[in-house]
Amino acid sequence: MYKIPKFSVSSWLKIDNDQLPKAVDINCPFCQRKISFTLNSWNKNLHTRIYFTKSSCPSCGKTAYFINLNIPELINYEEGGLFIFPEPKIKNPMYGTEQSKKFSPMLNRTYHSALNVYNTREWSATAVICRKLLEGILKSLLPNDLENNSIYKQLQSLPSNIDLSEPILMLADAIRKAGNLGAHFDLEKEPDEKIATLMIDLIEYLIEYIYVLPTRIEELHYSINELEKSIKQEVPPL
Repeated sequence: MYKIPKFSVSSWLKIDNDQLPKAVDINCPFCQRKISFTLNSWNKNLHTRIYFTKSSCPSCGKTAYFINLNIPELINYEEGGLFIFPEPKIKNPMYGTEQSKKFSPMLNRTYHSALNVYNTREWSATAVICRKLLEGILKSLLPNDLENNSIYKQLQSLPSNIDLSEPILMLADAIRKAGNLGAHFDLEKEPDEKIATLMIDLIEYLIEYIYVLPTRIEELHYSINELEKSIKQEVPPL
């Protein structure tokens, strides 16, 4: 199931003193189009304040199921709220952008704009906003005297102005230190659940950075090169 953000609810209705969504704007789990699901016929579980309904996509006609956990003690937690099944294939914001002080509000807005356009399946617009986001990132990292250079030249200057290896070295060192805590028995310094969870997250970041990301970059370069070749073949010489 996928938890639907509250801002996706475009209208509400009231049943037995409970406020329930009447219409939800979200990507269809089947055709992936951004549409409005109408939720008029809510059914209530007899012993709880859990509501459920179903609605057909006006585009493809397939049925999605909705569950609303209208339980006051759960509203402030992850378990409360509105859910859809199956889960739409949409891109959600990656964790950490809101917490990073270096990732400015403007960069964050542009990043979310890219995700929103991507989720509406506007591929060309997504590429344009991603390029704009790259420009903003480079501008935030490089000196002012380089901001008028082309993006290509700015990328060439990036390793000279920022240590790209420092984050990955700090990541590996954090895993080393936490691992030492577990290797040596000490009741006062034994890793807890928080440290263990962070270690799993960090090792996944390390794996992604060293193994997964380079492969994805190679695949992206290959796909772009193939697209350029096909465009050149289709365009007749002047």
